[in-house]
Amino acid sequence: MIKDQLPTIFHPPGIPPGEIQPRLWDALAAYRATLSPAHQSLLDRYELYIYKQWLRVYMRSKMIKHNKDLLQCVGDDRALLEKLHIY
Repeated sequence: MIKDQLPTIFHPPGIPPGEIQPRLWDALAAYRATLSPAHQSLLDRYELYIYKQWLRVYMRSKMIKHNKDLLQCVGDDRALLEKLHIY
């Protein structure tokens, strides 16, 4: 029989999503110190990869919002010119 279970990962009270406790950073740093240099490098590369993925999503969402703002100005030439980025 399959039963639904409550999530086992949750945010502790008083800590909003996206904020990481300093103790967790300390634990991760202590774990990294136990790794061999090759595995430390692998962990660093993974962290950089994840950061780049997050940045890509962030920039894409900004671009989508900008395009939406531009489309809302169609017909109002002055507002459209103010929102256009000309480099």
